[in-house]
Amino acid sequence: MIVSDAPINIDIRSLIQTIKSYTIDGTPAMDLSNPRHKKKLIEILRIFEGVDQDRSWTHEMESRDHLLKRTEGLGIVTDDNMLTEWRR
Repeated sequence: MIVSDAPINIDIRSLIQTIKSYTIDGTPAMDLSNPRHKKKLIEILRIFEGVDQDRSWTHEMESRDHLLKRTEGLGIVTDDNMLTEWRR
């Protein structure tokens, strides 16, 4: 989960350039002439198209307002009430 006190704006062009610039031992991590790599980049970018889309299996990207509406009425998890999460 990524959170911020200010809205998080995703700059897709900058993201693409950053991904294209990644290297592993001097070799590009993504070679967009490779169909598999290009498909993976498209898959990554589609995550950002799906903001607030209700899918039964995931919320890949979710705005604050959507998250608050979806979790309305649920309990709040704090350090004080997590005791049941830890087994002895």
